[in-house]
Parts: sequence; structure tokens; C-alpha cells
Amino acid sequence: LEYSLMMNSESSALSSLLRVDREGTVRNVEPLLGLEGKYQFAIIARDGKHNGASATIFLTILPASKCQPTFPATVQDVVYVNENEFPGSVLAQFTAEVSSSDCQLTYAIWNGTKYVNETELFMIEPTTGELKAKVSFDCEEQDRHAVREFCIAVKCRRLPKFPKTAEYFVDGHLRRIFVIHKPYIDSFLREIVRTVL
Repeated sequence: LEYSLMMNSESSALSSLLRVDREGTVRNVEPLLGLEGKYQFAIIARDGKHNGASATIFLTILPASKCQPTFPATVQDVVYVNENEFPGSVLAQFTAEVSSSDCQLTYAIWNGTKYVNETELFMIEPTTGELKAKVSFDCEEQDRHAVREFCIAVKCRRLPKFPKTAEYFVDGHLRRIFVIHKPYIDSFLREIVRTVL
């Protein structure tokens, strides 16, 4: 099947901002800033042999919240982890900033499909932003771990904001975690966790 989007005159402003992939998933390729409102457009599916089928999509873009959270530029760059540290040890502390003390923040880990409080190797305190080890990193027991990918998410009133990206390298010989920040324009903080013990 091949998918395409058909915009009307009212939704034409979204034509360069939305894309549909080969599986029919519609995503934005740029932030939808200043486009608050309700939109209607169609998605067309064709198999090359027939005229195809269409479905109407109703999209509501909400305005940004005053509680939109951000991570400061001074977020921790290097975290030292002792080998054989007990599970539950705090590896890092993430602190987001909001414009008002009335804003309630929630921290979570994105495991690739949903927001969770823990993965196989890590867990995060949803109210404090403390990232903890779920296992003990022991070079003698296991000298290599699979590549892991997750993101530290900070949510406020259901509006996620992840303004930085980083790569985490866990090295048992050096006994430290390196966090290398890179600029990122999308709406999430992505952190690649690679254990290279």
C-alpha cells in the first residue's frame, strides 16, 4: 500500500509539516508552533491496482502550556558509578525548570513504546527525577551489555518537553558514566545508553 495526505484550503498550512510513512503513520517533521486550532484533512491509501480508499483526519493542535518544562543547560555532564554498586543506587538527578511553582512535574523513561518508571537496567523516581540502577554493574559477572535506548521524559499537564539529547556510555573499567550533550530540535530528550564494560 501507498499512503498520501490530501489537504484542503484550511489545512494547507500543515502540508509541509506533516508526513505519512509506508505504514500509514502520520508524523510532524517540524514543531507545530503558532498553529493552534482545529484542522481537517484526508489520508489516501492505494495499492496500485485500484482507486484506493480515504479516511478523514480531524486534528486539534493545542496551545503550549505555561507549564512547559525544560532542562537547564547546566544539567549534569559526568556521573561517576562505582563498580558493583548496589541496585537502587542513584546514578543521576534530573531537574526540570518550569515558569511557575504551581506546575507539577512527572519524570518517566521512554522505553520505545510507552512511558515507564523502570526498564531492565534503570528506574526513575517520577517525582524527584532520580535515575537509579536496577542492577549491579559487575565486570566479573558480565563484561558486556546490549545497547539500550531510552529517553528521560519530563511531563507537565500531559505536555512533554525534551529539549536535549545525550549519549550515555557506561564503562566498568573507568567506573564512570559519560553524558555527551548534542543539540536537538525535536520535542524530546533522547539518551542512548551503551554499556561497554
